[in-house]
Amino acid sequence: MLRTRRLFSGLAVGGAMLALGACAQFEPYVYDANEFNREAPGFGREPTDIRKVEVCYNRSAATPEQILDLAQEACGKFGKEARFAYHRHLECPLMTPILAHFECVGPEDDAASVR
Repeated sequence: MLRTRRLFSGLAVGGAMLALGACAQFEPYVYDANEFNREAPGFGREPTDIRKVEVCYNRSAATPEQILDLAQEACGKFGKEARFAYHRHLECPLMTPILAHFECVGPEDDAASVR
């Protein structure tokens, strides 16, 4: 009886782990901390300019090129280029625990830094 109970418990735990794994998102994506914050300025509106892009990713499921491409695409919508700044761990959800922070730099930013 005890053996049967352990077997069913093991199957239940295994099934739960399988279900969680199936729902997990491993692909890198652009992270917006205020995406669901109704109190954030500009909530529900498309931005007119951005200064930074943050990408959440899982090292085993994403290449550096994929992460950079996402950042370049987001900055490129505003005529800017993504420049890597730093990484932070455990800032994003558990299945994509690494956050790559990029600064969006435009031509006017490059000119200002030369002076």
